[in-house]
Amino acid sequence: MTLDGGLTRLVDALARTFDGDVRLGVQVRGLHSRGHQYQLQLSDGTELAADAVVLATPAFVTAGLLAEIAPQAAAAAAEVPYADVASVTLVYPREALTRDLDGTGFLVPPEEGLMLVGCSWLPAKWPQLADPATVLIRAMVGRHGDRRFVALDDDELVAGVHDELVCTMGMSAAPKEAHVQRWPRAMPQYTVGHQGRLDRLDRALGRLPGLYVTGAAYRGVGLASCVVQAERTAQDLLTQLGTDCPSTTGPA
Repeated sequence: MTLDGGLTRLVDALARTFDGDVRLGVQVRGLHSRGHQYQLQLSDGTELAADAVVLATPAFVTAGLLAEIAPQAAAAAAEVPYADVASVTLVYPREALTRDLDGTGFLVPPEEGLMLVGCSWLPAKWPQLADPATVLIRAMVGRHGDRRFVALDDDELVAGVHDELVCTMGMSAAPKEAHVQRWPRAMPQYTVGHQGRLDRLDRALGRLPGLYVTGAAYRGVGLASCVVQAERTAQDLLTQLGTDCPSTTGPA
């Protein structure tokens, strides 16, 4: 499922209704402990004092910010590896299909040796994308230990993905259009030892009240898992600040 009109509507709604100070294009360059507060140094030269800080950043960014005030937490966060990934969306003529779209797509294990990690049949997932003349296929490439696609330009990547779809799906014609999106260091990897990293991170942060981390690097990479983590973090934060916790079931 998705939001009618696309997920960007969620961001638009949050921006429209949020009552606070939002700063775009500004980075946090330093995080320091100052008594019972935290001091944040921003890239525009300003500083902020905060009773609590939530780091909803990639683990490698979080590690840099925690290096001074929580070196053990920083070390644990820095150990979370990330994979480069890319999304290749292809528009095929309907007659290129040699099989029914009787599912929503497929996943490819690394043992197959393909660049493809997964493939979504978009009209099967979202009926509003169905078209009698074309079919939309979205392929994902890039996984832990496999960066072959990085060396390819967009045309080469599209050609390689198409060849693998011919092999896996029997596509009988080339795509009419293609769109490539590349996401460097986008996908955190839960490798062996991940729970131990989380335990070390939690113990270290437990000694710093008001400092929290959340996001895809920790307890679920999907959007739904990130929302669950964010709500839990918000509840913990409000409890620590002695603020009544708002309901999460009402309108946003």
